Amino acid sequence: MKLFLIGLSAILVLIGVFLLKSTSVKSTEVGSALSKPSLMNRAEILSSLHDDYNSGNLDGVIEKANTVLATNKDDIEALIAIATTYAMKGSVGFTELDSGNKALEYANLVLELDPNNSEAYRIKGYALEIQERYDLAQKHYEKAVELNPNNYQAWSNMGHAYDLQGDFKKAEKFYLKSLDIFPKGEHVLLNLARLRFRQKKGPETKDIIETLLSITTNNRLKAEAYQMLAELQVVEGDFESANKFIEQSINSDPNVPQAWVTRGRLEFRSTYGMLEPEKRSNAFKNGCEYANKALSLNINQASAYLLLSDLMILSGDLQKRKEYRDLCLQAIDKDITLGQREKESLRILLSIKEAVPKK
Repeated sequence: MKLFLIGLSAILVLIGVFLLKSTSVKSTEVGSALSKPSLMNRAEILSSLHDDYNSGNLDGVIEKANTVLATNKDDIEALIAIATTYAMKGSVGFTELDSGNKALEYANLVLELDPNNSEAYRIKGYALEIQERYDLAQKHYEKAVELNPNNYQAWSNMGHAYDLQGDFKKAEKFYLKSLDIFPKGEHVLLNLARLRFRQKKGPETKDIIETLLSITTNNRLKAEAYQMLAELQVVEGDFESANKFIEQSINSDPNVPQAWVTRGRLEFRSTYGMLEPEKRSNAFKNGCEYANKALSLNINQASAYLLLSDLMILSGDLQKRKEYRDLCLQAIDKDITLGQREKESLRILLSIKEAVPKK
């Protein structure tokens, strides 16, 4: 599954730059600085980006960075903050084209001021990646690491782009390169955990997630990490723990569509062997509610349509079951949460379901 969070490390680095610059004012300049609120506010405003970013207040990040740009339109750090945030908005808000293009616009403004800015190239790469323009994205990632070989976030992004295209060997290579530079990179830890999960390496997946949860304060990352733990428990057959983890996921950030799908799947699984009509009816109602919540967040969430199709088994509505299956099939190519291998697997699954004779 595609990672919905990028650039947190970039934001943290930026904050350090902002604070360093604000504290480097000479004592003879303090009086002058105090008479210029824009200079003092710059450090205060930009140092608060961390909290806004971690809480998911992306509009707050953009608003505050724009406040800085109002006094200096060429403030590179503020431009990078906005570019990074628009790229994330494109991913988590499923506005890949519009927000992605805004990210490209601001990153290009940075490059006009600083043609060798590694981070601007990384952001451009990600904006192109969420638009599934992978070849062009990789060229920008390569430029980013050429300019700064220690840009661990760019190495992680590079791996993620290969991951989405189904090249797990290259993905792993670049993930490990990123971790070698910075072992606490949150972006790469989550991506590597997903890769290990697909490789059916449960214990290693769990270890990586626990490391991530021990260091991150970002709500979105926590939500995605707990959702993966829930899926791990499903594989192990521990549905009680799976339910606890999915609740933690949704409580951390209720805007992760796949978490709602997992919750709906757990509701559907609870009906196995259930004969009481009332309980089956409640499971059907809840499952549909969770699937539709996922679709309200991402109208192209193919797994949500698949869940609705399966839930129709409980209602006995075979026509609706087929309609949701068809909607799932139509959504696959548009669903940016799926990598190429996942899309292929889902198509195969749907073809098998279609081939099963109707009773």
